[in-house]
This record gives sequence, structure tokens and C-alpha cells, in this order.
Amino acid sequence: MPERRITVPKQRRCDEIIGNDGTCHFRSLELDNACSGLPGDREVTACCCDSSNSCNIANYADVITPPTPPPFNEFPISCWNGVYVNGAAITNAGYQSCSGDCASVTLQTTIAGNQHNATLYVCDPTSVCQALST
Repeated sequence: MPERRITVPKQRRCDEIIGNDGTCHFRSLELDNACSGLPGDREVTACCCDSSNSCNIANYADVITPPTPPPFNEFPISCWNGVYVNGAAITNAGYQSCSGDCASVTLQTTIAGNQHNATLYVCDPTSVCQALST
């Protein structure tokens, strides 16, 4: 892959390679209970929402807004973070501090008769959007 020389703001890191493509990880998008397009990619929308307004589901009439959870008063926990395809890590997987809950999402598809799985392990934050934008 050719070397790319780009200026990258501090809030994102572009050093992962997934399937020969460079990727960027956004750490702070200046979003506080709002959604916006990602810098450099108008096709992708990012949301940073807590349950007070559930902005990530505001335009979906068939999604029921969840009840407001109690305030989070516990110390952070450790959550496994990474992307796996067919059981193999394709990112630098590891633990991260999480003020919320550990979560995972698995997508399954069949291509040419073969089943493939992609699993994303992340921290599911509670009310951290305001802290990220300061």
C-alpha cells in the first residue's frame, strides 16, 4: 500500500489497515447529543447520544425510544474492544476502560455457500458525549 501523507486532527487516528484499506478511528467528533456526517465521508453519519434525547433513533418512527436509565455512579470497567472476522482479529484488539457496559454485535452472511461472521466488541457508553466534546 502506498504511503499516505495527510494532516490528521488529534481526535482521530488513521493507522489501522483492514482488508488493504486504511481506516480512521474518531475519538471525539464534537458531538453532544447530535448526529453529523464524518469529516471526509458524507456517506457515513456518526451519532453521540445519551438516552435523554436518543438522537441516534430520532428519525426512525418504528423504533421505540428507551426509558431514561438511572445515573451511572460506578467506577469504569474493562471491556474487550476489537473487530473479528470468522474468529480472527482484524484490528489491534485489547481492553479499554468503559463507563458503561461491554457490548458486542455479530453479523452473519453467506457468500458462495460459505457462512461468514463479523463481530464488533465495544464499550457501550452511557452519558459520555458531553465529556468527549470538551
